[in-house]
Amino acid sequence: MHDVDFLSDEWLAALDTAARNRAAPEDDPLVSVSMTIDHVIVDGPHWRLTIDDGALSVTPAPEGEPDVRLTSDRETAAAIASGRRAALDAFISGDLRLGGDVRRLIDERAALEAMGDVFATVRADTDYAPRSAR
Repeated sequence: MHDVDFLSDEWLAALDTAARNRAAPEDDPLVSVSMTIDHVIVDGPHWRLTIDDGALSVTPAPEGEPDVRLTSDRETAAAIASGRRAALDAFISGDLRLGGDVRRLIDERAALEAMGDVFATVRADTDYAPRSAR
């Protein structure tokens, strides 16, 4: 794969491919989880991670309300997605806002952790610099 631009259609497609191709362990705790998590970029697009009894997918600009919504600006999203900043740090500082049924994140924590770093290859192949900075 070649470098893809952060938040581009190609980047979202790469996320979806990585999600769908996740190598699930035999005793996958995600098989009992069904939930949706949206990430809304206030100055950009938004997308949805869907967990459907262990099957994962990423779709752009979804309709309807998610179970959980993460909202941030582009800079914060890039820092989190690239691994330069922890989501918890962004949340504590107010740069990442949570909405919807946040309790689901707590209730499904162990299962969500089992996802592992499903997007590691996408992260490594992503150009996070804004086009205007190139």
